[in-house]
Amino acid sequence: MRVRFLGGADGHVTGSCTHFSYDRRNIQFLVDCGMVQGEGNDDVENSKPFPFFPSEISFVLLTHAHQDHCGLIPKLYREGFSGKVICTRATARLTRIALMDSIRHVKCLFAERDVERVQFDCIDDREGFSLSRKLPIYDDLFASFTRSAHILGATSIRVWWINDSNDFS
Repeated sequence: MRVRFLGGADGHVTGSCTHFSYDRRNIQFLVDCGMVQGEGNDDVENSKPFPFFPSEISFVLLTHAHQDHCGLIPKLYREGFSGKVICTRATARLTRIALMDSIRHVKCLFAERDVERVQFDCIDDREGFSLSRKLPIYDDLFASFTRSAHILGATSIRVWWINDSNDFS
């Protein structure tokens, strides 16, 4: 598993986005896909091309509905992503509201039709869901969602995969 911290890093505290490449299954996924906010060059930073091909991302694991964690998801769809956003039901509802509200502020990054394309997969609607339980996400890739008190529906997400010894990493 290769991990790249693309946002909320390098001196930035907003724009959370972590890119995972799971070579064993030849998939890529993200944890969060947020906007840079309040750092003076927001429009420039948020308009930059993604440092990956959105069409090659299989899914997004979303921690919560704050713009600095979800704000570029419609741009991701606009640029070729077609997968699902996996999160809690409350996060899905709040994210859609937040993204629709942000359209008037994002200066052509995305439009209402891009927000409408967002496909949520609510983890708490899945059979066998319980907080902090390891759940299958993709083949031999697993995640657990643990509630945090940050905002309604917010979670910490832990990712596991099967290593070459058939053990969890």
